[in-house]
Amino acid sequence: MLSGRRYRKILIVVVLCLTVGQLVSFNWATIGRSGNNLVKSVTQHSHLIGEDMASSFGESSGGVGGKLDSSQSGEVTIPEVITVAPKEQDDHSLGANDTAFHQTLHQHASNNTIILMSVDYGYTDLALNFYFTSLQKLNLGNYLYVGSDLRACEILNSFDVSCFNYIQDRNGGSSSPYDSMAFKRKTHLKTKIVLEALKQGLRVLIADVDIAFLKDPFQHMECADCDIQIQSDGREGNSGFYLVLPTEASIRLHRQAWEQSLQKPRISNQKALDRNMERMVRDKEIRVKTLSKAQFPNGKVFFEEGKRVFAGDNPCGQCVIVHNNWIVEGAAKVYRFKEYGLWEVDIDQYYSDPDGKYIVYGNPVDFGGKKTVIEEERALKTALSLGYLLNRTIILPTFHCHGCKYGACKNKRQLCGFNTFFRISTFDKQFGNSYREHVFLQHRKVPASVKGSGTSTLLINASGPAADDEIGEIRVLTPLNNSQGVSVEEVITWFVMDKEIASKSILYFHSLYGQMLTEILSKPSYKTIRDKLAKGFKRTDYRQYL
Repeated sequence: MLSGRRYRKILIVVVLCLTVGQLVSFNWATIGRSGNNLVKSVTQHSHLIGEDMASSFGESSGGVGGKLDSSQSGEVTIPEVITVAPKEQDDHSLGANDTAFHQTLHQHASNNTIILMSVDYGYTDLALNFYFTSLQKLNLGNYLYVGSDLRACEILNSFDVSCFNYIQDRNGGSSSPYDSMAFKRKTHLKTKIVLEALKQGLRVLIADVDIAFLKDPFQHMECADCDIQIQSDGREGNSGFYLVLPTEASIRLHRQAWEQSLQKPRISNQKALDRNMERMVRDKEIRVKTLSKAQFPNGKVFFEEGKRVFAGDNPCGQCVIVHNNWIVEGAAKVYRFKEYGLWEVDIDQYYSDPDGKYIVYGNPVDFGGKKTVIEEERALKTALSLGYLLNRTIILPTFHCHGCKYGACKNKRQLCGFNTFFRISTFDKQFGNSYREHVFLQHRKVPASVKGSGTSTLLINASGPAADDEIGEIRVLTPLNNSQGVSVEEVITWFVMDKEIASKSILYFHSLYGQMLTEILSKPSYKTIRDKLAKGFKRTDYRQYL
């Protein structure tokens, strides 16, 4: 089993003795879980092994084809990863390694069916989450990730996840902006790999990695004579989730869409697929079923129309999948999954750290309109400053939804997530590991010892008398110099020198309005955090479009 606490390095053996253009196969030896048997490597790639998620999931429902053995012990066999030797390729050279790809497809298919996911390095975290929340949870072993970057496959493989590195895309090392040429080029890989699988006589379920399966999808796509069953993306089908049979019509559709992508690279794979599909449906050349929006909701339907922001909001008993689209950038997708409780990646003990130290605070006051947004941004900057001084991680509060036009913001509580007003990717560049989602403490992987170790409610009062006090269950802390605000020395005295408070895993603050540390704003010694605060906040909208 994989260990989340005892990360260990795997040295990858790659024998590069073939000429450029030939295939290289990573044949993984059986690796003992003691970590003593290592496969030695000419290139000596190394990766950290994350926590085994298998035992943490509930009962598996089973699905079409192979099963994942979540009860393995002792030694396990690492899945094979086949890679392409050329360092960089473009669309026209795709197909150079199709023979190896065909072999790998058949190795991973079961009952003539395979689940395929396309992945680049920038979306590796989402790819891992899809594996843990969907494939592993539902015991779906007939899958294969198809990479456009070698590092993506190496990382997935280090978690015992099967990946075939089909191509080394020139932009495969990072996520590409939505609707950019690089984004479109990468999405066309989905069309190509589905085409190749269909030509091999396989039934294919293609799934984007920003999806979570809540139920076994094969048990809810019941049109036996349909060439394609596809998710709705509003006015057209969504090329990120569909089941396709290996019929002559399906093969012709994908071949035409692929050829169109080569002739018109500015068209997206979804547009190419949908336009050709619409024509073939009109001419009665293909049988297509659009899946129920209620069972197979896209991001607009599930999050916005469903008014879902935080874990537990409007549970969807009929939902089979959740597609986390209709929001741009991978960072925002990750954050939204986390807030809705659909995140299971625990790298570096993101959830499970028994020694984690956190700050929790609230935004209880609605100041009205734009003033609320301003005050809540200021409070978060105060929290981040405290976290910097105390070496504690901030657990985000809820935010009021003033000015948000999207349906998710119209929830009953009128409370929103951080993405409602601020760009997640910009924030992550400065504070990526310095904060956690609002529902963090609800996650089952957070140790009970952490959840149970918290202070009473604290309130820093910069306008009251110069003394500590107790008001009900709230402990009030008042700085000596109201005009200067809270000093760094006072922060250290209150939260470090007080050993009882310092020993707690969680500092609970009532709120942090107007408590900006003036020393952080002025003294040269705090330039690092000051620069982060200046660069980390960029206004946007709920979908991160602006």
